[in-house]
Amino acid sequence: MPEKEVIRILYVDDDQEDQKLVSSILKTAKRNKYVVETAQTIDDALNKLKDSYTLFLVGYNPGREEQLNLIKEIKAIRKYAPLIMLTGVDSDTLDKEILNLGAADYLIRGQFDTNTFERRLQYAIRDSKLLESLEKTSKKFRSIFEKAADPFILMDAKSKILEANPIFISKFGLDPHDPDPRKVPFLSDLFLDKYPKDLLLENLKNETESFEIETVITTEEGIIINTQVSVVKQEADQYQVLIKDLSSLKAREEEELNLKKILFYGQDCATFGT
Repeated sequence: MPEKEVIRILYVDDDQEDQKLVSSILKTAKRNKYVVETAQTIDDALNKLKDSYTLFLVGYNPGREEQLNLIKEIKAIRKYAPLIMLTGVDSDTLDKEILNLGAADYLIRGQFDTNTFERRLQYAIRDSKLLESLEKTSKKFRSIFEKAADPFILMDAKSKILEANPIFISKFGLDPHDPDPRKVPFLSDLFLDKYPKDLLLENLKNETESFEIETVITTEEGIIINTQVSVVKQEADQYQVLIKDLSSLKAREEEELNLKKILFYGQDCATFGT
């Protein structure tokens, strides 16, 4: 039987009876082993934030603003730490207020059993790990996006450009964040020929997962570029687009072809001379 994971919890509440109750409930939990440490005051809680807790529980009573401020303090120090509020009040206003501050969930005292409590704790821990992973992935993607040597954009299902890396903005003279609404760029508007433009919009309409189009694109200054446009669906209504400039590639291929012709004719002439 696998060893249970140890989940360290800091429970901040000035009601010691509630703290004892929560500790006793978690002692009967089956999935993991929960070690509950407590703090009765905000200052006591702040002094303990340097320790490596897996999850935070915070008791909340209406009118106690310092308890809401504690959430801000915890999230400022431990951005991804899962945090659950325990309260005796159930209201839509409180729901929005707590969640907007960064709490993962809240539970109404006296309205949960051991299974429900542990399940909510597990969901909060899982979601916090997912959020941290997504942000790290997003930062990694942003780094690749910004440093890519080729034009790289994100667009929606109508080819409206949502984000663009520096090389795209420099090469095509278009910035999706231009404050002038008349300059909202669409990738399809850059395509010179009707067929590839129709093909792009048709693939987007059909939600094709990935496709490539070889087409001629014009810059804002009227420079015409032969390109290969690679499109990959990232999520609902959003696509990654990599634009390869084929002009230099085609020029290089033409140079190589001419060189081969020169070499061939040179060998042919040498053979003929002999």
